[in-house]
Amino acid sequence: MLTLIVEIIIGAFVGNFNSEEHPYILNFFKGMIVGCIGFVLGNIIDFVSTGFFMPLSDQLIFFGLSIVLGFLLFIFFSLFDFLFKY
Repeated sequence: MLTLIVEIIIGAFVGNFNSEEHPYILNFFKGMIVGCIGFVLGNIIDFVSTGFFMPLSDQLIFFGLSIVLGFLLFIFFSLFDFLFKY
């Protein structure tokens, strides 16, 4: 499902996009989307449990951690593609 979402997003901006030719761009967007989804879900869970949003400083720290998580997933996905090419 994540790959399908990424292909649709990239396909909207890049004409003639072939995911087999650019696996690292695809992995980058996969990682960033997972990080952004984690950020949104974390905010929703915090809002439901406390009744108000986090302060701005906590939001920025949480956003940074979410992007770092997305980048680590990008490295993991890319390493997996690099090691297990078929």
